[in-house]
Amino acid sequence: MGASTKDDSNGEKAAINDKTALYYDTSISGGGSTIKIFNEAGWNFAFLGVRSKTSTSQTGAYNLLITDDTKYTVAEFLGKPSLNQIMTSTPYMPNVAGTNVQYFCLMTTFTKDYRSGRLSLSYGNYLHGMEVRCVRKATE
Repeated sequence: MGASTKDDSNGEKAAINDKTALYYDTSISGGGSTIKIFNEAGWNFAFLGVRSKTSTSQTGAYNLLITDDTKYTVAEFLGKPSLNQIMTSTPYMPNVAGTNVQYFCLMTTFTKDYRSGRLSLSYGNYLHGMEVRCVRKATE
């Protein structure tokens, strides 16, 4: 994808911005990719939103932002949740004490600047409810 948040667990001092990455889109400010590019590659992105909370004592809540006619360029994205996350298998800042599990996730952003749905790498934790993308090896 090319653009990510920094990975403190590996000692990174800054975010990664690899313009040679497979789905990198140079038209996206700050790098990253778009949902449209991922769908063209066969991902079939599902707009399931994200449910989050910051502590185990809270009740989770869905983000209620919805794409409208000022924040999209792909007709089938209209009226869908604008904030979505897909959990990745890559851990971020593993917690050996077992009090928190953090990982990277793919996050969508729809704004007037990211009208085709920016996809970037962000942080998530075990308190978030989000979609899981299962990828299996294709059979011959």
